[in-house]
Amino acid sequence: MSTSVCVFVKGLFHVTTPDSFHEFEWSRWQAAAGPYQNNFASLTCQAIPGLLPRESLSGGSRLLDVACGPGDLTAAAARRGYESTGLDFSQAMLALAASTHPQCRFSQGDAQALPFDADTFDAVCMNFGILHLSDPDRAILDAYRVLRAGGEYSFTAWAAPPHTAGFQIILDLIDRHALPAELPPGPPFFDFGRAGRALFALRRAGFEGCRGELAPLIWRLHDADEYFQAFLLGTARTGGVLRSQPTTVLRRIREDLEDQLAPYRSSTGLSIPMSALIWRGRKRGPAS
Repeated sequence: MSTSVCVFVKGLFHVTTPDSFHEFEWSRWQAAAGPYQNNFASLTCQAIPGLLPRESLSGGSRLLDVACGPGDLTAAAARRGYESTGLDFSQAMLALAASTHPQCRFSQGDAQALPFDADTFDAVCMNFGILHLSDPDRAILDAYRVLRAGGEYSFTAWAAPPHTAGFQIILDLIDRHALPAELPPGPPFFDFGRAGRALFALRRAGFEGCRGELAPLIWRLHDADEYFQAFLLGTARTGGVLRSQPTTVLRRIREDLEDQLAPYRSSTGLSIPMSALIWRGRKRGPAS
């Protein structure tokens, strides 16, 4: 497992153990399933069309959606004819996914130790799940293991600020106002927003034809309060910092948000740039 100290918000995290990061993420997604669905899913769903395999696979091709969250990618793959399975470590997320997409198959498990035999799937996808793993390289290696020869792996990660203005605004305000928060460390949040890091991990796992592309997403929200609640209740690391703050600090952050969000406001609400990177590679061997 990785022992990297999280640099998501400089100076706000203290070293514990890698396992504590996994436990922290699990506990947060147990609580944040509903708020995430209400505030972030409409944004992250925008990446799904570019994340799904570009080549048409034969009928009955199997696709695994790792860290499926509310199951939107699982359902999109099923609509395109795949035998899709969604996997997540959070029971709360799986309950939400099953209730939202009752026609789909969902399973509980760890992205870093997939509960499937080798050579099982024709495609494996992960939509922003890489950001929440204590050892993302191990997850990429295990995706390679469960893919059949010629199968495609793809995942998304957020581009680093300033390409993700929605993150830059809240992180700048935290850096300006917040008190230190004792949260477990994890890999740098924007690590896979760098081509060198992502392509190295894919190639080291054995993938060929590795490449990435920018996906310019737009986060549409009603107002500053919805933005603030999205991070406070619907995220793990950023929300952890915010929830640890006294009410006076939260009030200052919330007040400053109005000015910071002004450039993205119109008569219809907020439209905030949140670009993502889509990375993909193919398992060695002929297509199945």
